[in-house]
Amino acid sequence: MTAQVVGDLEISPQQIMLRRSDKAGETSSQYLRIAAGRVKEFTIKSVVTPVDSVTAEITPRGKNDYLVRLSNMPLDGTLEGKELVIQTDIPNHPEIKLPFVVSKMPAVPAGANRPVRVGPTGQVPTGIRRPAEQPVPPAKPPAPPVPPAAPAN
Repeated sequence: MTAQVVGDLEISPQQIMLRRSDKAGETSSQYLRIAAGRVKEFTIKSVVTPVDSVTAEITPRGKNDYLVRLSNMPLDGTLEGKELVIQTDIPNHPEIKLPFVVSKMPAVPAGANRPVRVGPTGQVPTGIRRPAEQPVPPAKPPAPPVPPAAPAN
């Protein structure tokens, strides 16, 4: 069973997840959906980004339903711990804050992305293993043939 408590607005996602990159200047884009919850009518006045390079484009999808596109989000960790602020005309919630979460993926084990040469039959040649493979024990030799039974007299 799952349950969801609906607040004044339905915001999806409720935090902005980014994957950190060590490549200089790499950026990402992401969409947020903001729709009516308990409050049936509202307007998004503006979206305030924590970094000047990040842009927010608000697109109405229908009455009380918006799509917000965040662009140029740096993936260098700059946004970690910062918040996006959505300004509305809702009297008891004029600002809604969404956190940025920047995660660093674990390093890839050495050799994990190494290409493996495949023989002409499509098989990995003997003595060459893919990095994740375990050695395969040698096959048992086939059982010797059973001699034919002697004819009965």
